[in-house]
Amino acid sequence: MTGLLQNNLLLRPTSFQLAKTLGATAAWEFTEATGDAIDDIGSNDGTITGTAQGAAAIHATSGGSYDFDGTGDVVEVTKHADIDNIFDGGGSIELWVDIDSDGQGNSGRIIEKRSPSGLLGWSLWTETESGGNVALAFRHDRATDGEWTSAVDIAINTVHHLVLTYDKDDATNDPILYVNAVARTEGSGLTESPEAAGSAKDDSSKDLHIGNQDGLGSSFDGQISGVHLYKTILTAAQVTSLYEAGKR
Repeated sequence: MTGLLQNNLLLRPTSFQLAKTLGATAAWEFTEATGDAIDDIGSNDGTITGTAQGAAAIHATSGGSYDFDGTGDVVEVTKHADIDNIFDGGGSIELWVDIDSDGQGNSGRIIEKRSPSGLLGWSLWTETESGGNVALAFRHDRATDGEWTSAVDIAINTVHHLVLTYDKDDATNDPILYVNAVARTEGSGLTESPEAAGSAKDDSSKDLHIGNQDGLGSSFDGQISGVHLYKTILTAAQVTSLYEAGKR
């Protein structure tokens, strides 16, 4: 991979540096030991409730992570144009996780921009823990919501680099979920049920929640780091570069 040359050694870019180069509109590295979760690209700092800051790094170019305990922790980021409707015309979510279980209520929210009552947005979560693995699920709200679920084969107590890309402009579009740079698509690693139909909904009235949902009933259990949002669809090559930049 490309990088910086220093003292005749090729240095790989950090995950954050590469994300910024690729046009991320917001980035929370989760390296703070106290205070707010700082958006290192924009002004979308997050307010923390319960989450243990200053946890050990879970990828090679990070200085730390946040540890969510599955019982009410959350990072809440106020709605803003930088993070609203990221899937309009195509967008991407990128982050690193180390999952301890499928979370509170067997539905630990990794990241979402919606509310349980309003149903105007999207959500990525863990579920169905069995045999040391969980499934990942993604929902986008439409006239008929679309939901895509992986097999129960995402190992717990293991670091994973996750990227989800999606274009909400057409109900027939499906997301791509990359786990450690390996793509999963509908019919090949993802199952869609129910099938999306009708117009997509506007999420600009909803705040962003990392590690839980609005209302704090579905807390993630595990560590999260390097959360990046993009208003473009990352290519497979770009996803691989991001994974290579952060893997140990």
